[in-house]
Amino acid sequence: MIDLSGSMGSYYPSVANAAQLFANAFTGDPNFRFAIVGVPYPSGQDAGVVLDFTDASSFQLELATLSTIGSGHEPSWDATYESCNETLSLSWNLDAKRYVVLFTDETGQTYDGLSELEAANACLDNDVTFYGFIKYSFWSSFDDISGLTGGSLYDLGSSSQMEEDLSEIFS
Repeated sequence: MIDLSGSMGSYYPSVANAAQLFANAFTGDPNFRFAIVGVPYPSGQDAGVVLDFTDASSFQLELATLSTIGSGHEPSWDATYESCNETLSLSWNLDAKRYVVLFTDETGQTYDGLSELEAANACLDNDVTFYGFIKYSFWSSFDDISGLTGGSLYDLGSSSQMEEDLSEIFS
């Protein structure tokens, strides 16, 4: 999940580059699939599927063409809840290990009246592990989600650091 709001404009190139470099390790491997959920997407205040689960090469191409949309809404708790409980039209494999990774520079937000704990429970109930790449000052908005699901939080930082962190998570 990627925050596509206007404030992410300066971070998006590093996020895209880190994710593309990370996905290189899985090119040609049909056991690894990637999806992109925009927060928000395509506009407004709702999360949406930018790219349903696909191979690493298609994922990398979509990241190369995607950009922020200028919206000021970042429904990060809504997107987490909807991704984990399958409200969004993501084609999860039934037997797959499920991970949600969020990149955002904002505090946790909802437009559906959800709490961080409700987002965390949606992930926990559906066996989804949550990882966040978030500005350190906003970690407290996502620490319950990552903690309850066995995930972790990382700094929304340089491309090389985020790629290293992603590789560590999924090694």
